[in-house]
Amino acid sequence: MSERIDERLVVELAAGKTYADAASAAGVSVRTVERRMANPAFRQRVLDGRSVRAEVIAARLLEAAEQATLVLSRLLRAKSPTVRLGAAKVALSASLVWRSGADFEMRLQRVEEALERGPMGLRPVP
Repeated sequence: MSERIDERLVVELAAGKTYADAASAAGVSVRTVERRMANPAFRQRVLDGRSVRAEVIAARLLEAAEQATLVLSRLLRAKSPTVRLGAAKVALSASLVWRSGADFEMRLQRVEEALERGPMGLRPVP
């Protein structure tokens, strides 16, 4: 299999395309995609590609969230009580979701640290 075809398959599959769509884009059969995905190294390339895409998307969403926060702040000072009420509802709802996610992340980090320390808070001997 040529590296060019593999790279096209990696890009298509990392983008979330179906095996059929990825096969069509790369000019190969669905069975070829299945065989390639059965290869651990190839499958890891697809997973790595998905991770990169997820990081790019997360960065874009974070930037959009910053802009949305500025818009929401302006709406909270609008003349219309209906607009202010709507903005307040969105702000409260978003803050609860954001806080819940931050709390979960903090708790997960503590669990991971505890697991690294091992039983009784002791770090395993390498």
